[in-house]
Parts: sequence; C-alpha cells; structure tokens
Amino acid sequence: FRVDMTRANPAGEALLRAVCSASIPVIAVFGTGEGAHSPLVLREVFTRGQVETALEAVSQSGSQGR
Repeated sequence: FRVDMTRANPAGEALLRAVCSASIPVIAVFGTGEGAHSPLVLREVFTRGQVETALEAVSQSGSQGR
C-alpha cells in the first residue's frame, strides 16, 4: 500500500500503528503463509540494499514453507 500522510489520514495512521511505527517513511514487507502476520519493518532511513535484503528474506522464508 502507498499511503498519503500529508493530510489527516486515520486509516493511514492505523496502518502505522499496526506495524508498530510512528514515523515515516516506513516499509513493511509481508511474507506468505505463517510469515504473513509478522512483517519485516524498515523505518525512517533505509537503503535500497536493505529493502532488497528484506524482500529476499521474505521470499526465502515463504519458499521454505513458513
């Protein structure tokens, strides 16, 4: 999801709370299966490499039946 937080956005604020974050930007990477309820969360400052690593980690955990 992409959420616009430039104005009051109760639904966006609820999403931030759901991933235990109060700051933006934030990226939550959800896996599949059992991992679908425990996202990897990157907050505030992150690099492209960190995002790619998170995507790979979630992809690998999903392929192992988690």
